[in-house]
Amino acid sequence: MSNIHEGIHLDLSSIPKRQKKAIVKFMARIMEDSYRRGWEHGLNEDIGEVEHPFKLRFFRSLDKCPNPKTAKQKDSMIPITIDRLYAEYQNSLQEIGL
Repeated sequence: MSNIHEGIHLDLSSIPKRQKKAIVKFMARIMEDSYRRGWEHGLNEDIGEVEHPFKLRFFRSLDKCPNPKTAKQKDSMIPITIDRLYAEYQNSLQEIGL
């Protein structure tokens, strides 16, 4: 796994916990929006049973992650995007004080 914090010298450990949570939520939303954009642009016209990516990209909350295979189902919008961000980038977030 790459170290996405490499070359970035930040120490956010002294900012209030509430602001740290807001920053992480902001980053998670950016990550989710980027994922959905890539998914939308990578699909061909035949998307079958999956909700159209345009709807997922612009009308669904960025605080949860869709499962592309079950995106039409209401309960398919899990796990929470922040959990995914921590699962994939916990070391880098800790390295900069988040």
